Amino acid sequence: LTRCFLLLWGVVGGYFTCLDRDGTVLDESKYHWLQGRSVWSFSRLYNELNASDPRSAVTEEMRDEWFAAATLGADFLHKVRAAGLTG
Repeated sequence: LTRCFLLLWGVVGGYFTCLDRDGTVLDESKYHWLQGRSVWSFSRLYNELNASDPRSAVTEEMRDEWFAAATLGADFLHKVRAAGLTG
């Protein structure tokens, strides 16, 4: 999950969420509620999964990717809100 699906999820300017099995974008709509849920999910992964836990397969690189993905989505939502857009 952490190496396949989550890495396909994030793109510059929010997240595409309607993807085919191979990662092809099927719909470029960026539903705001799902953008917010994605920010929460990436933030939760970053905050809850610890790379220093010897039982975990999580790496610092993975945590950095989750932090970047959460930031990307939060920035997108701030821009959309500032522009007065809805969706």
